[in-house]
Formats: sequence, structure tokens, C-alpha cells
Amino acid sequence: MRKFWSVLFLLVNVTAYAASFDCAKATTPQEKAICASPKLSAADDQITAAYKAALAQTPTGMTAGVRDDQRAWLHRTALRCPAVGKNAVADLNECLNTDYEARTKQLKSLVVHQGDVTFVWRSIAVSTKDTPDPGDPVCAQEDVPGSSTLNAFWPQANSDAPEWKAWNLALESAARRVDQSDKKVPVATWEKALRGSQDSDSEVTVSLRSVGKQVVTASIEDFQMGHCAPYPNVTAMQFNWLLAEQRELLAKDVFRVGSGWEQALVKGCRDVLIPQIRKDGGKIEGNDVLKALHTIVADPHNWQMDAKGLSIFFGNSEDLNHAEIPDPITIPWAALKPVLQTSFAQPQ
Repeated sequence: MRKFWSVLFLLVNVTAYAASFDCAKATTPQEKAICASPKLSAADDQITAAYKAALAQTPTGMTAGVRDDQRAWLHRTALRCPAVGKNAVADLNECLNTDYEARTKQLKSLVVHQGDVTFVWRSIAVSTKDTPDPGDPVCAQEDVPGSSTLNAFWPQANSDAPEWKAWNLALESAARRVDQSDKKVPVATWEKALRGSQDSDSEVTVSLRSVGKQVVTASIEDFQMGHCAPYPNVTAMQFNWLLAEQRELLAKDVFRVGSGWEQALVKGCRDVLIPQIRKDGGKIEGNDVLKALHTIVADPHNWQMDAKGLSIFFGNSEDLNHAEIPDPITIPWAALKPVLQTSFAQPQ
């Protein structure tokens, strides 16, 4: 691929004119669009400044990965924003503006210091040719024409400690498998994760929630749009990691076996959730909602913990006969004290 706009900044130092490259040498449609549009030229300057600032904050051992991510983003944008069709110029400008805004936002939050650890967000963009879509206009809404795509954004800890190295590997693996039915089956690469989601475009985003001495929590969300689907499918999971044990948190780490903790969680959610389902037009048929609720609350992939208590996330609302995903419900630790493990240290 020909080097264009900010990629020149990544590789060599040049004098900027209308943007982060010499417009006199603009050859690609994307370059020409940037030079012709004051708005795009300003956006290109902003993303160059954001990238430069992010790189300056990135620990030395992780700068190569950040550079690779930026090059991958440039390549993806060239594919995603071609100059084709009846409204080629307007569509190209709109596409570039959207990509620049999103990437600049990412770069500004690329490095985060939380607890005693520095986290650097990695990103990846992969695509593969998919099956030809029929003439249905709905099927024409593809991120990259003729391809299935997967874009991911997730944190990695800048630490050589064994427990953090294990966390880095486990979190990335969890992000790759977030939309898989079996959350325990490893997915070796992002390319394999994409092959499991053919004929769709996916955005996987990881948000770091809390960093404690014992437990680190993160939320993983996959926003997937099938090429012929009328609406997107959103899959989410909570990732709770025990640092010392170097493994995901289990129910028995928090609750005493045989204490009736599942019923305590159901009780803590039921009185809030059922009125919410009724208000939003959902259906409550027999014990279906209670059965689904019991399954949801028993899975630590639906838990998020902080000093206030244990929050239950409901993920796919179809299990609850609910039109939309219900809001998370937080159960205070005081209400759960009778069923907690004596060895469990509540987050502070």
C-alpha cells in the first residue's frame, strides 16, 4: 500500500503543509481529500499530535506495538474509505472524518496509570473476504466492502511480574472469545476469532474497571453487525482476575459452597428487575424469568465487584424475555455477608 498522510510521520520527519505530509506530493484519493478539506487537514494534524503525545507516554518496551497498531489503523482506513460510487468525494470525507475522530479519541486514552501499574491499550484490525451478499440494501452496510472485519481495543499491563504477564495473556484471550458460546474455549489468534464471525463486522472493546491488590476487573463488549442483519448483536462479559492465583475468579472464591448464595443473588435482583421488565413491555411467563435469572447470577462472567457491592450484568436480554438489556443491579456487600467466604477480601 502506498504510504499516505500520517504514515509519513511514523517513518520520517517531514515539513507539514496542509496536513502531516507534503500536499505537493499527494497522490492517493485519501491524501487529496485531506489536502482539499480544511476540516480533514485539521483532523489529520490532531491525530498526529495525539499519536505523538501517546507515543511519548508509552513505556519504551511497548512503543513498537503502538507504532504497529497505528500502521494497521492506517491500512484499515485505506480499505474502509475508498473513493468510489456516485457520491465518492462526500462519502470519502465523511468516512475519513469518522475514522479520524474515533482514532484520535483512542490515542488520547492510550496510556492509563491505575493502581501501581501502567496500562497501554493495544488495537488490531483484521479482515477477510466474505461470501457475496445479495442485492438487499441491508446487506450493503459493510465496514469494508466485500469483507468481514474485526476491530479490537484492549489494555496490556507494562510489568514484568509473572502475575501481570499472565493477566495480559488471559485478558487478550478472553477478548478474542467474548462472542463465542463457550467462554472457556481458547481462541489462538484474532484472525481465528474473525473466522468464527463470518459475514459480519465486529468491534471488541475492553474497559478496565478496577485494579486491586487481589482482583482486577474489566468489561469486554463485542458489538457485532451481521451484513444482512436488521440490528446489531451486543455480547458482553465481565473479566475478574485473581492476580496471585493467576486465574479467573470462581464463585467459590467469593461465596461459601452450600450457603444458598445463588438464591441470595436472585432475591437481590428480582424485586428490581421484574418491575423493570414489566415497565419496558417485556413478558413474564411462569418461572421462565426466575430460571433465566438464576443462570445469569450464578455466572461470574456477569459479575463486577467494587467497594459498593457485587453488580450483576444481564448481557443478552433474550433470556429474560426483555426488549432491551436491563440495567446492572448492585447488591451491597452487607446484604451478602451471611453467604460470603470468610477468606474473601471485599474490594476497597
